[in-house]
Amino acid sequence: MGLTLTRRHGEAITIGEDILVEVVQVGMARCTLRITAPMNLRISREDNPCRQEFQQKILTQNSSQ
Repeated sequence: MGLTLTRRHGEAITIGEDILVEVVQVGMARCTLRITAPMNLRISREDNPCRQEFQQKILTQNSSQ
């Protein structure tokens, strides 16, 4: 189940009490979002699995030190 929202430049949504998603730029085929969330919350791009694997590797290395 999902939720689809329409937002304009400068508008935002909140998720819970700690997460803010703002539309900071809108272009012809893309938009830029700013996500403000607690540092312990992992945020990743689903469209880039290689980056996710790299981030997980770094997190694993850092936690074993």
